[in-house]
Amino acid sequence: MAKRGKHDGVLGLFYNESRAEQFYYTKPIMASESNFIQKKGKGIQFSNFEDLKPYKTGTLRGTSTSQTLIKKGLNVEEVSEYMLNVKKLHALHAGRIDLMSMGKQSFYYLLNSNKEFEQLKDQFEVIEPPHTSNHLFCSIGKHRTDGQEIVEKFNKALSEMKTDGTYDEILKRFGQK
Repeated sequence: MAKRGKHDGVLGLFYNESRAEQFYYTKPIMASESNFIQKKGKGIQFSNFEDLKPYKTGTLRGTSTSQTLIKKGLNVEEVSEYMLNVKKLHALHAGRIDLMSMGKQSFYYLLNSNKEFEQLKDQFEVIEPPHTSNHLFCSIGKHRTDGQEIVEKFNKALSEMKTDGTYDEILKRFGQK
């Protein structure tokens, strides 16, 4: 939609060269990290993908992460919709899968915003390090004649929010820190 000019921009977009032809990019808003999540006490360690080949891993169907993990030779069970991340967490808790791959920010948001997981919050753990990390940007369509100016104003405001602590407060409020 933003690419076709129906919207002015996109919040939370990864950078790539072909998009850069159509969008102005802000400075990075935050890093988006994808981690493996396990049931607490499982003891699975991750330093390379070989470590995880014996385990069944839940992923979201059709994502670049899912495709990467399959190419790496992992035993992947795909789900077809974002809301099925809830089902992946249930499958992980029940032991039907050993791991799930999910954006760390999405995982924390899901745990903190879903009453269904109140009792289970402390039963999962994120395995560090992340297996994927990308910066997220705000992008403004180049169809906007003032697009570069919007990006500059956004960058200035973001910098001020990081300096005065507002940025961290927002992340904490939404379970991201």
